[in-house]
Amino acid sequence: NFAPGQIHRIARLCTRRSTACIKQPGKGQRSLRSGGQPFGNLVAIAQVNIKRMLAYSTIANMGFMLMGFLAADLNGYSAAMFYVVAYVLTSLASFGMILLLSREGFEADHLDDFKGLNRRSPWWAFVMLVAGVMTVFMFSLAGVPPTLGFYAKFAVIEAAVNQGFVWLAVVAVLTSVVGAFYYLRVVKVMYFDAPDE
Repeated sequence: NFAPGQIHRIARLCTRRSTACIKQPGKGQRSLRSGGQPFGNLVAIAQVNIKRMLAYSTIANMGFMLMGFLAADLNGYSAAMFYVVAYVLTSLASFGMILLLSREGFEADHLDDFKGLNRRSPWWAFVMLVAGVMTVFMFSLAGVPPTLGFYAKFAVIEAAVNQGFVWLAVVAVLTSVVGAFYYLRVVKVMYFDAPDE
């Protein structure tokens, strides 16, 4: 059994070591932080399965969380936690909408299953547009202003820039543009592509 004083010393030692590790990352940590976003986004672009696309985009989005931890200050940690909460809420809602559509007898696994959803089932397209379900969540995941995802990404990038990680912020912005492509592709397919017969 540990005495209360020992637990406090162990926690303080662990905190000092992890903070030093975050402030002076090794090559492996730098490559994980800067390589996760491009890898996740490039693999997600190639996906035609929407669930797999969202899963690979998680790799890229966790790169944003790591950017907040890299800042290693209160603003960075709070930006990372804000990003995690925003991402979890939008991801759960996106997966929830996919499951809801699947339960209504609509195939919702592949991107092609969403083709012409507006014409095939105006009610579901209307629900997704007006209620802000899939379309707004795709905008939020892409980081389009004024959605929650934009403010979360902005907070994390700002924390990284304030600590001098401008190169990482540039990588994050460029990968966000790539990510916007596949998120907004879902919206394009729903509203602008002709339905398969």
